[in-house]
Amino acid sequence: MSLELQKQSVKTGKRICKNSFDERIEQDITLPDYCADIKKILRCSIIPGLHTVSISGEKATAKGTAVIRVLYLAEGDRTDAFEKSLDLTASVNLKDVPAEAVVTAEATVDFVNCRATSQRKLSVSAGVSTIFSCFGGSDAELAVKGDDFVQTRTERLTSENHLGFFEKTFDMNETVVLNNEYKPMGKIVGCTYRCETGQNKLSSGKLLIKGELVTEVCYLCEGADNELSVVTHKMPVSQIVDVRDLPDGALCDVRLKVCQLLCSIKADSSGSNRLLELSARVSAFIHAREKKEIEVITDCYCTDFVTEEVFEAPDFDCLVREISEVRQAKCELELPSEAKEICFVKCLDITRNIKYSPDCADGDCSALVLIMYLDESGELCCCEKNLDFDFSYTIAKKCDEPYGKIDVEPLSLSASLNGRDRAELMLDYSVNGKIYCRFDKKVLKSLRVCEDKPKKEKGAALTLYFAEVGERLWDIAREHNTTMEIIMQENNLKKDIVEENSMLMISCI
Repeated sequence: MSLELQKQSVKTGKRICKNSFDERIEQDITLPDYCADIKKILRCSIIPGLHTVSISGEKATAKGTAVIRVLYLAEGDRTDAFEKSLDLTASVNLKDVPAEAVVTAEATVDFVNCRATSQRKLSVSAGVSTIFSCFGGSDAELAVKGDDFVQTRTERLTSENHLGFFEKTFDMNETVVLNNEYKPMGKIVGCTYRCETGQNKLSSGKLLIKGELVTEVCYLCEGADNELSVVTHKMPVSQIVDVRDLPDGALCDVRLKVCQLLCSIKADSSGSNRLLELSARVSAFIHAREKKEIEVITDCYCTDFVTEEVFEAPDFDCLVREISEVRQAKCELELPSEAKEICFVKCLDITRNIKYSPDCADGDCSALVLIMYLDESGELCCCEKNLDFDFSYTIAKKCDEPYGKIDVEPLSLSASLNGRDRAELMLDYSVNGKIYCRFDKKVLKSLRVCEDKPKKEKGAALTLYFAEVGERLWDIAREHNTTMEIIMQENNLKKDIVEENSMLMISCI
């Protein structure tokens, strides 16, 4: 006969598939009339941004803008800058995308090459990669309770039950008015931006997201050779996202990401360049989940009849640690030449190598840092250096093969001179993520008791068994076709594991 097993469904949220689109940018640029002739290129950067992502059938398309920004030394050893915007379009095929899936895209720069072909012309070559990711959920049904007719061994697990992925993109626009402590703006040299997620509140299927968009704009001061200034501005984020039928107790992991930010200089009513227009496209990516305690069946047998069982490895993650922390890294770096002032620093990228062992996760990271400074002669110089740092997180529950996803994001970077050719850097960064382990046992999926195959009767009514330290009563009971409870009662045992060598009396059923 087939027994009805009580089952429980667990849903796992994960990235179902991803695909990339690689684009080569080749641009021959002629400087506009308001730019001075080129003497030496100091730095060329490309900032890609995506403002829309759409999917039609199996085709996903992302559109955006890439900003080419060139900083160079002009005649008379004064610094000048130039920027140009290009349209970006990327398309890939994503197969078997579920209807409720969320598709995201993110553009990164692989390389940038720039050279001056004349005093008025530039040749820019770059590679841009757009990564498309599809997020969805998969179901796993687990047997959590059997029948009293069958002996079952269970194990309690703490898992995450996926409730859904959600995404909302929105625009933020603001005009920043520079006060008198800032000099009027000439040209924009560089820009950093980040979103900091604050508290969120879920109520009646609506998620209120709070946060802050922090922007730092470095610009050449108008009418002043090689003088740079940095203005920092914070824009509050407050958005309501429709998360449909989520229960109020659901846990919502929110990631705010700047998809694209454009900034431009405008004149105020007096004609002074004291207005900075910021236009941002921001994405809120939400993973809704709940913690779930499950008692699964890992073994079973029947004392009267032969059974036919089907076990399978469960397709879900056991959460062993969550990480959400702000940390700080410090280092001292040597500059290529002597400096009298640091003008601007920016964290361009953080590479991370995270290794997992049974009891900890170790991160080995390197932040690529851009440093702009004035040398002893007052000439602007640019250099890129690596700030190396590491971290370690212990895992309370040891597991053979832990794994996970840990994000390391820069928050703020400051620098000061230490001597004439050395800079002290201080990087504040966030570490967010989860560490999981795969359940290393198989769990019961289905069970059939073969009533036409009774087990053979035992000859002796009582068996003496010499148990060794570490043996489990479950294994002894199964071998002798009895129950663990009978052995514990017969031998006055309180635990299900043998703590010292002993002789056990085993009654046959």
